[in-house]
Amino acid sequence: MACWWVNHKQTRDHEVRGGYLWSPYRNTNGAFNQTYENMKLVRPGDIVFSYAHGRIGAVGRVTEAASPSPKPMEFGNVDDYWAHEGWLVEVDFKQAHQPLQPKEHISSIGPMLPDRHSPLQKNGNGNQGCYLAGIPDALGHVLMAMLDMHQVRELDQPPRYAIDHEPNTRVLDDIHRIETDASIPETQRLQLAKARVGQGFFRKQVVLLDQACRATGVTDTQPADRQPHQTLARSFQRRTPQRLQRTASVTACRRAV
Repeated sequence: MACWWVNHKQTRDHEVRGGYLWSPYRNTNGAFNQTYENMKLVRPGDIVFSYAHGRIGAVGRVTEAASPSPKPMEFGNVDDYWAHEGWLVEVDFKQAHQPLQPKEHISSIGPMLPDRHSPLQKNGNGNQGCYLAGIPDALGHVLMAMLDMHQVRELDQPPRYAIDHEPNTRVLDDIHRIETDASIPETQRLQLAKARVGQGFFRKQVVLLDQACRATGVTDTQPADRQPHQTLARSFQRRTPQRLQRTASVTACRRAV
């Protein structure tokens, strides 16, 4: 079991509530970034400390190793300069009993931080260039104690969100087919691809709002059988562009229940 520290001020709420981490493969200029590369080193069972707005407010256990995934649609306009594809790691987050401001404890935490790719600067502020950093086990134990989360078993409780069991590689494969299907107009290909990306994350957010469907009362959150992209494409072709966004939302909602 390894310990990791994620700096995600802009996307923290989406990632903690949705139960995942997401990063692009590289920096916007194409340069190698070790803290993005660390996503591939994460393994199920590892512990992740969520840092944003100057404090650690949640701790999670990794449930699925990194896999290729499109950028979550729920990020919206946040970091538009990021690439549209990257790594996604599934994490079961729990809110900390006692949120921690590391800067107030930098004298004790500082000596245990890694020399390279540290999640914090020497003054205790977050390192903006660092997304996911590996930290020593000793520091992990100290943080757990400071957060009043002494038992790692607390992280083994069932998650509150619905887990999308669809492999993310399948999503990418579907999108590739959509983008190369010349029978679909370009504008509709873009809308269809966006709808395909957002289905899994939309489903998680729906379940966060209600444990049962308001229309049918169904409580089973397992995804229904999926239709081939060609079926969706034909459905989109019969609709005007103004109705595409609404159709995408209805399609995702139906699959959520």
